[in-house]
Amino acid sequence: MAMHYMGDTFAHDTYRKSNNKEIVHDNPAPIGTIYGADKIDVVPRRYDVAKYALEGVVYCALNNVYGNWSEIDDGLEAPEYSNDKDNFRKRKLYTYMVQNGSNIRLNRVSAASIYD
Repeated sequence: MAMHYMGDTFAHDTYRKSNNKEIVHDNPAPIGTIYGADKIDVVPRRYDVAKYALEGVVYCALNNVYGNWSEIDDGLEAPEYSNDKDNFRKRKLYTYMVQNGSNIRLNRVSAASIYD
């Protein structure tokens, strides 16, 4: 269940930053939105960040440790996206992280990607 929840974190309530359009499940997508919430080729960085986060979930489960959200920061800072003009933002992700006990301080670029 934790893996599904973490994966869905990057499929729901996400927006393409270049045009601030929400990425939705509906096909056809309502006006002002983009179809493809479950499609990994729609703003691919969402998928890659989810992969980093899911790797952290698996690591924590196998090693009986609590995570600290650093995998999300790693994914947001992945070098292949350093010049990504078609990035995404996740509504309230940092807020949710803090509410669930994270004390990690994201760097400026990562924070700008996920703040409302």
